[in-house]
Amino acid sequence: MAVEDSLTEYELCHLQETVAFTKEEPGHGPKVNREADQAVVPPPNKERCCARELYEPSNALRELGLPIIDWGQGQKFMFKLGLKKHPDLKEVLNLAAGPDPKIRQASLKYLIEGLTMKYSHFDPTFWETILFVPAQRPDGTNFLSKPLEVFTEREYATIVFATVNPQLVADWVTKLKLKPSPPINKILPVLKNAAPRDMTTARKWFEMLATRLSDFMTSDLQYLSKTDFIIPVPQNSATRTCAASVPADQKVVLCSPNQCYVSEDVANTFHLQLFTTGPMLVANTRTFFNLAGGYETFLTELRRIGVKFHGVKKKAKTIKDDEEEEKKTEIELIILSQIAIVDHSTTYLMFDHVWTAPQEDILKELYAALGSPTLSSIVHEEYKL
Repeated sequence: MAVEDSLTEYELCHLQETVAFTKEEPGHGPKVNREADQAVVPPPNKERCCARELYEPSNALRELGLPIIDWGQGQKFMFKLGLKKHPDLKEVLNLAAGPDPKIRQASLKYLIEGLTMKYSHFDPTFWETILFVPAQRPDGTNFLSKPLEVFTEREYATIVFATVNPQLVADWVTKLKLKPSPPINKILPVLKNAAPRDMTTARKWFEMLATRLSDFMTSDLQYLSKTDFIIPVPQNSATRTCAASVPADQKVVLCSPNQCYVSEDVANTFHLQLFTTGPMLVANTRTFFNLAGGYETFLTELRRIGVKFHGVKKKAKTIKDDEEEEKKTEIELIILSQIAIVDHSTTYLMFDHVWTAPQEDILKELYAALGSPTLSSIVHEEYKL
């Protein structure tokens, strides 16, 4: 290699394409004549390669099973001929997805250690087709997963998603940029096609999904509200009123959220976001009111409808309390045309009894859109001398 400085550019290019260099035997280090401190000349029948097909001698690269040049000297010149210092990112990932468990582990470790320098451009979305992430199925079996199909939050195993292998080093999980939870567009098909068949599992699903409400678009919730997918209710149609009240061991059938009611104890969970309340209010308002747990919860549901633009009303009654008058609110259900919207407080205070809509702007707009008149439109003033 002492003549490298005298080589012309043509000669250097010719050497780069020359199949002249041998590689180490698997499981062996470099073969060097220690007395002469020179590389031993390989036998003539040994397989030869171009320099660019081989890697520099390194224990880390040997653990990956990569072809190492069988040469202990002149490495600086060999790099000019194309000798590799490390595998590219794609090759490392393919090694991590290979059949040999030892090489897979070593390759993943090599990748992690090289993320700050050699592979700082790593982005799992660019390698979504390669099965290199150690993962675990919901049934506990281990396998290699694509990076966008495995998640770090183990709770999602309940909804039949793969999660990272618990033996994977936590720091590695972070550096691999794995997602904590599946996107909504992956959850929707699972909800439709793999619905739970018992109340215990269904509750777990809903409790988990309640933490993701902000990720669901309105169109997603509307789609789910009409889909027979996850609401288990009793087989006995006579008791088919409230999914949350079904005993965990009772046999169930599946129905869509807009075909059943929700009880008070789940009024603030993911369940309520799926229920199409309008048809239920029309079909059996009193039953829905009772199942909602009373006025406040029912009013909350009306607010939700009002936001999306879809009556309970108040009965105000004047009573005496010592020397001070005040309004006492009573609750009743009547048709919207008989409910007034208070738009003039002085006029309102003149009446002992009057049915009025709840005093909230969003609900006043809802009642007005559905046909309730304003109080001022039905009160006529006459002035007499």
